[in-house]
Amino acid sequence: MRADQDLARLIDEAQKAGFPDAFPNYVVEWKRHLDISELPDAVQRLLEHFERPEYDFAQERMFHVGSGAVRVSPPLLVNWTITRASDVGAERAAEEIAAYLEVDYNAAFSITAITGLSTNCRRQLTDETWIVPFSEVPAGQQKESLRPDEATIGSLLSLPDGIDFVRKSLEGAPESALVSDIQIRPRYSEPEDDTLATDGSRGYEHEVILALAMLCCDEVAPVGIRKWRQLKPEVPLSGALGTAYQYPVEQVVPRRSETIDEHALDTLQHMLTQYGALREKDQRRIKVACDRLTQCINRMHEVQRAIDLGIAVESVIVPSDAPAQLSYQFRVVGAWLSGETFEERNQNYSVLRSIYDMRSEAVHNGVFSKNQRRLADGSTLPNAKMIEKGILIAKKCLRRVLERGGLSDEDARKLVLGESVI
Repeated sequence: MRADQDLARLIDEAQKAGFPDAFPNYVVEWKRHLDISELPDAVQRLLEHFERPEYDFAQERMFHVGSGAVRVSPPLLVNWTITRASDVGAERAAEEIAAYLEVDYNAAFSITAITGLSTNCRRQLTDETWIVPFSEVPAGQQKESLRPDEATIGSLLSLPDGIDFVRKSLEGAPESALVSDIQIRPRYSEPEDDTLATDGSRGYEHEVILALAMLCCDEVAPVGIRKWRQLKPEVPLSGALGTAYQYPVEQVVPRRSETIDEHALDTLQHMLTQYGALREKDQRRIKVACDRLTQCINRMHEVQRAIDLGIAVESVIVPSDAPAQLSYQFRVVGAWLSGETFEERNQNYSVLRSIYDMRSEAVHNGVFSKNQRRLADGSTLPNAKMIEKGILIAKKCLRRVLERGGLSDEDARKLVLGESVI
């Protein structure tokens, strides 16, 4: 695409004139602080340039970042343009603005910071989404607030109590992130218009990817600790407008972390494909089960873990129209899904019976009636060990349901009646 040569020339002149170093960072509010006569001629011409009809997005409209919007004015656009030109050159900055005028969206990233899971590589999981080391997340305010760079850490260490402050800021810091390419539409609106922008993304939600990633881990369940959208650096005003913060921690944060290798990433990618082929009803059940199992893995209190684990297993294996014999179906369907032999199914049946009893005791009494639970072979296990066995069975059930493309109410009934549908 042909660059706007006039704009490039104006940017060069403005840079030579010392802008933006010669002016305050609050150039967005320049009318309050400066007389226009104080601006260099090149900057004044830039302002006039951005008042042309083709730059209508700079005419006091609301520019969409995602869930939020900011009022745009020509001075703010001037500030961004020259700053961007300082980074990539005047010609490149002019080309980026010219290209931007040809589209009807704001190109952005959707980012979820992850704790409990690290990766040593950048890997594409879906058409729009990658998992990356947190160090490779695009630079921005949210990234800096979650994991300060070395220069920031150095300055903090020079302050009184700086060591404690740095230690606290790095506790629970994300090790990796999911990064998606999204397109925000509409890119701007009139100030009085309350139109909500949408990200236009397709594919899988970050929450689903994280839920299924738990099935690829041995002992931890990764969670997203922050999600945000930020404009790509080539989009006008990207740095000036910041980011759109979306949610805080919603789940219990894991106490340790695992590194996911290439084989596990292959498995995760395959499970995402399987999940996408499920009916919407089965997708919801899988998502609820994974969320509850994540809570169970990351919690420390046994009573709370038993409740989460019971809900996770019930969500994935009990028919939606289950009659009164809920406990029986819970055990039978779970045993069939998780066991390959009669001996294994019999043992898993006893584990699931204990998990169901523990869940009921936790819900109704708030405590367990006993500290040990009996297995089918006559041995006993402490409640904590029984929960760990239940987690492994729940994971097997979830994987099996994904492999077979869901579990209908009819399938579950056949299993209860002794007919294998696996």
